[in-house]
Amino acid sequence: IEAKGLLHRPPPSSSSFLDFSMASLDMTISRFLLLLLFPPSGFRAAARDFKPRAYLEPSVQRFPGLSNIPEKWWSQDSKAWPPPPPYTNTIKDLGQTSSLEQCEQRSIQYRNPDVSPLSGWTRCDSYTWIGSSGGNCVCIVDLWGWEPKQTQDPVIVSGIITWPPQKCRSHADCSYNGRCNPETEVCECNASWKGDRCHILNLLPAVRNTGLRIVSEQNGRNISTWGGSVIFDPTNNISHMWAAEISDHCGLNTWTTNSRIIHATSKDPNKNYTRHSVVVPAFAHEPNVVRAPSGEYVMYYTGSFTDDPPPNPCMECTDGSTPEGSCQGGPSGDGPTYMIYATNPYGPWSKPVQLFKSQANFTNLDTNLAVVILPNNSVVGIARNEGPPTIDLTHLVTAEDWRDPDSYKARWNSLLFPNTTVVNERGVEDPFLYMDGQGMFHAIFHNQIEKDDERLCGAHAYSVNGLDWVFTGTAWGNVVNFTDGLVYKFSRRERPHFVFGDRTDPFKITALTTGVQYGPHAPISADGEDACFTLLQPVSLH
Repeated sequence: IEAKGLLHRPPPSSSSFLDFSMASLDMTISRFLLLLLFPPSGFRAAARDFKPRAYLEPSVQRFPGLSNIPEKWWSQDSKAWPPPPPYTNTIKDLGQTSSLEQCEQRSIQYRNPDVSPLSGWTRCDSYTWIGSSGGNCVCIVDLWGWEPKQTQDPVIVSGIITWPPQKCRSHADCSYNGRCNPETEVCECNASWKGDRCHILNLLPAVRNTGLRIVSEQNGRNISTWGGSVIFDPTNNISHMWAAEISDHCGLNTWTTNSRIIHATSKDPNKNYTRHSVVVPAFAHEPNVVRAPSGEYVMYYTGSFTDDPPPNPCMECTDGSTPEGSCQGGPSGDGPTYMIYATNPYGPWSKPVQLFKSQANFTNLDTNLAVVILPNNSVVGIARNEGPPTIDLTHLVTAEDWRDPDSYKARWNSLLFPNTTVVNERGVEDPFLYMDGQGMFHAIFHNQIEKDDERLCGAHAYSVNGLDWVFTGTAWGNVVNFTDGLVYKFSRRERPHFVFGDRTDPFKITALTTGVQYGPHAPISADGEDACFTLLQPVSLH
């Protein structure tokens, strides 16, 4: 592996709080062991999933009579500018142009200076030219922002700009979700990924209510859930999900008082899950569950201090949402991080142990801790806290032994992504970590921008050694296509986890789970519309 240049380990920093010389060696051995354990399925799947793409020249397709901007925002007589949220960030006024061709050229040359270059909102993906209003030229810097409407204006044209794939020089340019073809210099992505850099998740239409959507058997009312961590057990083909459930029919706004962790199961990892039992009572939130080398199910979560009395739950809800103006207050979301484990997914679970005790002055927010446990029992993870410059800050976490709570240390004084210009203005949160069949580390996140605009809500990063991470950008958005033809824009889409539900290939991604919030005002989040559920959306397998 090292001879092929796939494994690069920079020397540990002298300022590091831990000596990683032995840990790096252990991780090298661990990754080698993974390759020995799963070489045929992992590498065969990777080779099978590569799909070549042609290198295309830039092109523009015109659509006379169609407008891709709402008429009420830009009419012949007046401008309603800037557009209201959430579209303020993606509709760009390029001024007046004397011709359609000039508008096209201006759209092709435009670069958005207000966002991360990896956001997917840097170039115009479509435009509208309004000849009847003096040649106004407007472009949309959103690949998913093509929603044209027929107009009565005889001099209006919209167009789609198709950009050529960026050239690659190495597999790193393909986010290690594919390979760089040395002949075409174009990334050939694994089936579950797409895009110039294989950084966009190749999602398929979802089936209605797949995942974890609970309705009370007693009264038929909705019960909100938020994100699902899934582990597939190939010994009996049962998939286990651990999710946050909001009790007493309340919505997400009561998470600090009503959230508890539940266990659900499914005979098909990519379909519906059935609630089984409560694992950790309120307050407990955002579970991440991984398997230890010796088989234990290890859960990390945020909860109340174990010596504190449980919070008083909100009791004023009826159908999965929290009535506007009710149940204000409650504890903040800066509870400590705990770990529990069990040899059986149904329990019993060990007594909770608190992590980061010696670093408590840094944990000013729920840490969202997510980890991978290596075959030598060491841990690589990611946690967050709050502060400038991006509000949500992510940091590397390591532990010498997953069982030893005192060995968990976060590099709170160092950012996981030191170049903060590559992430969006609010940073990232809700990490989920995993390793692929070639021993590379990956993470997905909830991607945050201004005013909880969820159109860029998914993000991806990779690491060759588990210590140094590269942010690759936006991986999915809040628009979900369903198999029955419904296209829905959720007002929130967070807490991502991958499902590895292939019985023959433990590294194959089969689905994405996310906590999604819905309501009549979606994609805008409105008071009283915090009902949510855990959505499962399949990814392409071929």
